[in-house]
Amino acid sequence: MEGYSRRRRFLDPICSERICTRVEPTAEQWEQELRRLNPVSIEHTPEHERLLDMYRGNFYEEDSFVWAEGERQRLKALWLQHAQQLGKFYRSHDMNIKALSVYHKTKIKILCMKLVISSL
Repeated sequence: MEGYSRRRRFLDPICSERICTRVEPTAEQWEQELRRLNPVSIEHTPEHERLLDMYRGNFYEEDSFVWAEGERQRLKALWLQHAQQLGKFYRSHDMNIKALSVYHKTKIKILCMKLVISSL
């Protein structure tokens, strides 16, 4: 797949606790796609959800440079802001199940990131 840097194997709780192989975007590609998104609307929610799901929280995990942790935190903040905007959109349109789904996925990913960090 053009534009995607590598394939990774990882444990993903959304994939029923099995090891999946996925093509992951680089941090730059993910951020560029995030910035190119149209404002949240009914017709654009699938693209917003796709990008929300693309975030894995492991950008620059192999880099031990001082700048890498700051960049990881910045990208995480962008992802959280995006999740909040999407959840708020769903709530404002009385799509409460969709809003709960966004918040639930966000919580699971945050917990998984903490587990990975604590296991290092």
